[in-house]
Parts: sequence; C-alpha cells; structure tokens
Amino acid sequence: MGQLSVANRTALDKNGMQPDEINPKLLEQTLRALRLGQTPPVEILKLRLLEKTNSQTKRTSQLFELLISIGSESLELHRQMAGLPHLEDENLSREDQLANLATDFSIGDPELESWSALYHRYLSPNTLRVSELANAAHVAPRQYRRRVERGVSHLVTALRQAEMESPPPTKNRLLSRHLPPPDYIKLFGIEETLDLLLQVLTTPEGPKFVSLEGLGGIGKTALAQAVAWRMAEKGTVNGIPWISARHEWLSHQGVIQKLADPVQSVDDIIARLTIQLGQEQLAGLPTTAKLERLQALLTNEPHLVVIDNLESMKDVEALIPALYPLAGATRFLLTSRTTLRNFQFIQVFPINELSQENSQALLESELKRRGRNQKIPQKDMHALYETIGGHPLALKLASAQMGSLPVDHILKGLREAHQKGPESLYTYIYRQTWQLLEDSAKKLLLSMLMVSPDGESLDWIQIMSALPSGEFDQALAQLLDYSLLEVGGKLDMPYYRLHRLTVTFLQTDILSTWQSRKS
Repeated sequence: MGQLSVANRTALDKNGMQPDEINPKLLEQTLRALRLGQTPPVEILKLRLLEKTNSQTKRTSQLFELLISIGSESLELHRQMAGLPHLEDENLSREDQLANLATDFSIGDPELESWSALYHRYLSPNTLRVSELANAAHVAPRQYRRRVERGVSHLVTALRQAEMESPPPTKNRLLSRHLPPPDYIKLFGIEETLDLLLQVLTTPEGPKFVSLEGLGGIGKTALAQAVAWRMAEKGTVNGIPWISARHEWLSHQGVIQKLADPVQSVDDIIARLTIQLGQEQLAGLPTTAKLERLQALLTNEPHLVVIDNLESMKDVEALIPALYPLAGATRFLLTSRTTLRNFQFIQVFPINELSQENSQALLESELKRRGRNQKIPQKDMHALYETIGGHPLALKLASAQMGSLPVDHILKGLREAHQKGPESLYTYIYRQTWQLLEDSAKKLLLSMLMVSPDGESLDWIQIMSALPSGEFDQALAQLLDYSLLEVGGKLDMPYYRLHRLTVTFLQTDILSTWQSRKS
C-alpha cells in the first residue's frame, strides 16, 4: 500500500478500462484481495469510476466502497422484491449476519441467493468461512461456491454497466458522500467564525482537535456542516467522515424525536469511522486493532473527521485519548454541549447567540421558506428577541408558529411553558443539564436572573449569589462547563451573562414542575 511505482502509475494513467476487461476471474481475485486487506490487481484500479490519484491506498479504498455499494444495493433490491426487511450492515453481529443469509436462502429465489452468497462471502462487515455460510444457508459448501460464482458474474455485469454509463465521480462528490444534507438554506452571522475555523483546520501548525461548544440548538451542527461542505468544495482533504452521536432532535413543530441506532460508545464510533473510511475489511477486528490500522491512514493522509453531539456519549473521557494518535495529517472537528477544554490539545470555539439583526434575518428567511414573504415589525422583533434572544432553534420554532398564531400568543407560550412546543424546547435544551447541576450551581444560575443583559463582573455576581467563595468557584465552573453562561469583555475584566432564552427558561414554572416530578 502507499504510493504507486512508476510502471503502475503509467498503467493507471490509461483511459480507464474496456468493459470486456472486467471479467469474473479478475473480479474474484479483486474481492479475495480486498477481503484479506491486500492490494487488488492493478488492472482493476484503472476503472474510470475511481478518482484519479496516485495513492494506491485511496483508489483501493474507493474500489472496495464501489463494490460494496453495488453489491448491497442489488441485494437490497432483491430482498425488497421478495418482501424481506431492510438489511442493516453497521455493527451487525456474526449471528445476525448468518440469520440474514438463512432468510435469503429460504425464499427459493436463485437471483436473491446469488447476490446474498456473494455479499456475505466478500462484502459484508464480518469475515465468515465458507463452511459457516453454507451451513447457515442449508446447502453444501460446493453449492454455496456456485452461488458465489453466479453472484460474481452478476457483479461483473453491473460493474461493466456502471463503467460505461457513469462519468468518473468528482472529488467533491466523493468527499461529501458521508455528509448529512444541510438543515438550512442560509446561515446568518457566522461568516467570520466560518472563515476562522477553515483557517485553523487547514493550517499545518494548527490544532489537531477543534470543539464547537454551546447550548443545544445554538447552531453547532449547522456550523460544522458549513465547514465540512466548504472543505469538500475546496477538495483540500482526502475524506470527510461524519459521525453523529445524537440521540434525539427537536423538530420545528416542537416535538422531540428519538433517533434509532444512536452511537453510544467508543466501539460504535470507531466501527462507523472504519466503514466511512472504506476500511470494511477491518470490521471483524477488535477496536484496538482497528485504531492501529486507521492510524497509518489518518496520520499520513489529510482527512476531516466530524463527530457531532459528543455530549451524548457516556465515555468521552476514553474516546478523545483513543482518537489522539490518529491525528497526524488529519483534523477532528467536534460539537458538544459540554466543554472539552480540560483536554489541553483541543481548541475550543464557544458558539454564541445571534445578534438581533441576524435573528430577524433568520426569522424572515424561515417565513419566506414557508411561503410568507413578510417583514417582521420592529416591535414584534424586539419582543421576540427579549424573550428568546438569538437562539437559532428557538427562532425557527417561533417562525413555524408565526404562520398561524399572533406573536403575543407565541410569547405567552414561551414565557409560561404550558404549551407542548415551548415545554419541548426547554426540555430538549435544559432538562438533562438542570438535573446534572449541583445545588450550588442551580442557586448561582437562578441568582443570575438579576444580571443585566449586558453582563456583570464576577465580584458583583458572587455578591448576588451569596455563595461562599469555594462553592461559588465550583458552581461557576460547572455553569461554564455546560455552556450556560456567555463570557465577554477583556481578559483583565471579563463579564458574564445568561442567554436570553436561559433567562426566559428560568422565569417559567417548568423548574418547579421538574422538581415536583423528582420528589
């Protein structure tokens, strides 16, 4: 693996492959090599479907992803035609994989059996012996091999067709294939931060790890998406894996939605990272072995690895040190509601609320997207901003209601939290954090209702809290850790304040409701 020799590079520089050069013998040699983590025959790397690059490792990775894509999609199609459920392939146990194979062979469809035999022999996450596969399929090993041979022939036909019909993928499309679609039309008030992040992440001497931190819904994920898409457009890295640890999300209708199959552990993160980096052949290895194999790739070839909603994981303290050795030429962009500043090698970017001007631009953009091209009266905008500040998710939730409710009614609901929408908003952002706070931190948070929207000095805040010095310092640190305070001013004279949405939250009766539920 690595860089190609001059002779092999010349072979790759030819104008692709002729379709009839793709034959069953070559393809089965390729599949065996890829399954064993070896270099495939150089002829197959001439496919026009692969990105032009002198990196043999990269082309091999792209080839494996291409074959898996064709094989899994074809198998899914035949399973669907047979009335079988969607085939899950991430974090699949050996037992589940063998059960899926047995189901495929129970239908009596020769086409389904051949695609399934091929997939489970060469393309599935787990490496299984032919004897195991044949036993699960209830056929003799020789019969199973015949099904595989037929599957290889089908794959040859599909690959020939793809090579003839599809133009070679652009580098931008390859880089963005794992990125979630943006959940915005336009971002407001982030250009300066975006430019700074791009500079930090592309400067050779810059930090290897960057953490975007702030309240839930403040725009961390949207900013990370903007960074990732911009880097995909520029083509300055070899790959951009995107892994989300999000367990739930709040829809713009104010309903909390639970997500299926969320990332929960270090093993989950590394398993999904391995797959997105095109290293499926490592799937059966333990996490420590995967990390060792990934280190050679990520330390030498520049990638941007994005891990979103990191606070949802239980073992962040184990994950970050595990990722650190991978960082050579690669950068890690993290988003988290809780701070990672205790790791000395992570640069923290606090994400603050939008200005009133940008908040109004966001609201009016959302209204326009919903078919209402209207300006918001300054009186209404001022009242909204005083209640929820520049919190993007709260603003989007308000815009969804503005189509059918007057602004006064929306504000009443936000202040009283009796309606489902606002209560869900506060639950999504604050409930778990409130329950994790020490009593002293809760007392300090409530006392900060007396703080001016422009912020106050630490001395004044301590006097208002009536907390002893030691308790105050611990409480302040906890509120900062959970992104509940904004810090401004100068280094020698910082000021502290609450987000406006946090102030509104503390003024509702929702705290007493939660406290009564706990007692």
